[in-house]
Amino acid sequence: NSLPKIPSGAVQQFIASLWNICLNNNRGKDFSSATEYLRSIHISLRASNQFNMKSGILVNANTATSLSPTVTRTITTFLFTDVFQKLTEFMKGFIRDEKQNSYKDGVHSIWNEYCRCITNVSLDAIDSERFCTLNNFADQDRMIPELYRSSLVVHLIFEGIFGDTADRKEQELTKVQSWMYRQNLCDLSSGGPWREDTLRTAMRLITFSLAQVSIPVSEKFKKETVARTFEAMMVIDNLESTICLEFLAFQAGAWAKVGMSLDDECTSLISSALVSFEENGMNFDMSKGGLMDDLLELFLIDLPINLAAVCSSLGKGFMERISKQAIRLCTKLSDQQQQQNISNRGKQYANLLRKFSIFCNEDPAVILSSM
Repeated sequence: NSLPKIPSGAVQQFIASLWNICLNNNRGKDFSSATEYLRSIHISLRASNQFNMKSGILVNANTATSLSPTVTRTITTFLFTDVFQKLTEFMKGFIRDEKQNSYKDGVHSIWNEYCRCITNVSLDAIDSERFCTLNNFADQDRMIPELYRSSLVVHLIFEGIFGDTADRKEQELTKVQSWMYRQNLCDLSSGGPWREDTLRTAMRLITFSLAQVSIPVSEKFKKETVARTFEAMMVIDNLESTICLEFLAFQAGAWAKVGMSLDDECTSLISSALVSFEENGMNFDMSKGGLMDDLLELFLIDLPINLAAVCSSLGKGFMERISKQAIRLCTKLSDQQQQQNISNRGKQYANLLRKFSIFCNEDPAVILSSM
């Protein structure tokens, strides 16, 4: 409640000083002071949004809680710069030392409160700060903040921040997809605090959520997503170093009927994960990495039939085009296998793509009847 009473010119210094005090007051590394700071910012932004509705209808009758546009913009800039930078440092160190970490709940609490803050920022401010622009870096120190930024973009999509128009939502989805395709996890793991398996788990958490928020999209976007993923896989030297096929497994499973060839126990596990996402949205919780790794294996089992069903629904010509690309990828992986330059995961990828191309030669009516 103090923010509306502070002169606009003094707000920057006030919120920065208070943030630093809260950061220096992390008793036992529980981050409770910093979490309460963000909760106050969240409440102030939410109250201000209610007061300043475009309709002109006064929702919050207490004008003392309404922030001026100048103050709101100052807070927004601070959230997207100083606060974001400090939180990604916390998260980076937490995941590196997770097994020895005794303040897991505190780290997750402060991150979740930050997510609540940014969902109360206007789209104009998000665009003005270019917060959703994802950059490609070849080193972990700069890549990990972008990884968290991509998770926040997915969270904003889930919360409907980009509005009801399909064009803007699909534009943001494409942006995250494109960034994801470019990440070479083998190269990134060669220098930095995170191992390759940690990076991969983090990417899986994002791609699973990305697939779920991509369910209500246009047929054109589905075609572009599948085609774009195969094009990316064709130009990558080492398919295992990327998340492309794993994303395709999650996405095909989201668009088709998940669990076509799985037993009841596996289907139940997937259903529980989907329900949790619908209720909680994009919750970037690395402690659930093991569950996500297990889910991926189930989605990979169903990838051939799920992807064939999706492609069949998008037209015979499209399915034939993607099937040919799958065969070329199989040939590429086979060549690598002959050169003894492929792991068991690469062999699994080749088998999945081969099965997919076989399903593409099935009667489309039979495939679609399974959806």
